[in-house]
Amino acid sequence: MLGAAWGLVVASSKQSEDEMQLLASLCHGNIVCLHDSLEHDEMLYIVMELCRGGTLFSWIEDRHDEHLNMQVYTAPPKRVLASCLWQILDALKYLHGKGFVHRDVKLENLLLLNAGPCPQLKLADFGMATEFQKGELMTQRCGSPGYMAPEVVRGGYTELCDLWSMGVVFYQMATGKRLWPLT
Repeated sequence: MLGAAWGLVVASSKQSEDEMQLLASLCHGNIVCLHDSLEHDEMLYIVMELCRGGTLFSWIEDRHDEHLNMQVYTAPPKRVLASCLWQILDALKYLHGKGFVHRDVKLENLLLLNAGPCPQLKLADFGMATEFQKGELMTQRCGSPGYMAPEVVRGGYTELCDLWSMGVVFYQMATGKRLWPLT
């Protein structure tokens, strides 16, 4: 039986095995924790930290209200924005310091440990993460439209692409709007 603070993910791909190995090497307060894993009948079972607050995307959506047939966004207080920004930056600093780049920082990959007015964020979904060498350009185009840095689209980027994506996330938190329409 799983404990109250654990969640279970069932996966079947090699990418999931790589993601699990990466998560096992990380220990940071703003990165989702891996508790255990096992393989059975060609399925990989991953026991991870349970984040009960949903995603940052849903948290932002909940801040939209219908008023006079218009969507009105109530921005979080500046101290909450600053706290969230700090948490994301701290997680990325740690991840980059370990020699990894996430490459898919977005609202849906930032989990809330618990619901509340000032969320504790956990960076999750390391399926596109990879090791990098300082000073070497990566060329694989990956990430989510609307969050990808221009240099990722062009095909020559560094770990700093995560900071661009984090900036897009922060803009959405502050305004309740996408930086540009998804196409």
